Amino acid sequence: MGSRWRASEWSEDDRSAERIRVFLVDDHPATLNGLRMMLDAPDIEITGQAETGRDAVAKVLSVCPRVLILDVRLPDIGGLEVMKADQGSLA
Repeated sequence: MGSRWRASEWSEDDRSAERIRVFLVDDHPATLNGLRMMLDAPDIEITGQAETGRDAVAKVLSVCPRVLILDVRLPDIGGLEVMKADQGSLA
């Protein structure tokens, strides 16, 4: 087996360049807090969170995460609609 880089061996610049940008969407604050705690890692950056579908659409478009962790049942529009939304479709 070849040697692998360990996160502790990376410089701060290396870590920020390799961070996974994640956005969280859930209408339950306890779930959002739990997800934040589970994802607290040097290679993960939580770019934001939202508690409604419309808020998620507005925020996600501005931060461009690579990963979206999304509740399917939200109080205003469903999570599937959030995934399908584009810049002007829900305004």
